[in-house]
Amino acid sequence: MGWVRNCIRLVLATGIVASTAAVGGWYGWRRLSAPVVDPASDASTIRITIEPGSNLRDISQQLQAEGVLRSAASLELWMRLKDLEPKAGSFNFDPRLRTPEIAAVLHDGRGVGIQFTIPEGWRLTQMAAYFADLDWFSTEEFLTAAEPKNWTQYEWLPANLPHLEGWLFPDTYQISPDRRTPEAAIARMLKKFETTALPLYQDYVASHPNPELT
Repeated sequence: MGWVRNCIRLVLATGIVASTAAVGGWYGWRRLSAPVVDPASDASTIRITIEPGSNLRDISQQLQAEGVLRSAASLELWMRLKDLEPKAGSFNFDPRLRTPEIAAVLHDGRGVGIQFTIPEGWRLTQMAAYFADLDWFSTEEFLTAAEPKNWTQYEWLPANLPHLEGWLFPDTYQISPDRRTPEAAIARMLKKFETTALPLYQDYVASHPNPELT
């Protein structure tokens, strides 16, 4: 049965090597895609013009040379992986942005700004984990900010609401880097609900005297 033990050792060793490589790759990506400037520090935007006809490699190298991007290869890899196309034009880049955020600016063509996307059906814990993965703020900071007692200025929210699930509108949002806080993100989602879904909700309440709150 020695050959069985040897096979088991080989499988375990292969798994350890693969896991180590995956972890190394993850931390390598985090380093290459990190902002050029500490996100907590003050920084001035950098104005860069992308000429029509510029290819992705030239744009990536230009952004790295101008101090917007830590690694030209990280932007090229990310945009190809996500099938994003850069747009020409003048952009005010914040050097506190990570590679995915820079890619979103280039793809959207809307100048300075960063995006976050909340899919339909996400729970608060999923949103919190998403923002933590973006390195915007911790899960605890988001969940604390999302307590209903912090949002009494929205008078249309039902009284004694246990949580904000069902009231944070799923969508893609644009936000400036200096407003990258849980309060700003939640306010954007509540405001979107107010302008998009609230009229429908109010119609529902009017026709159902005892609506079930979620």
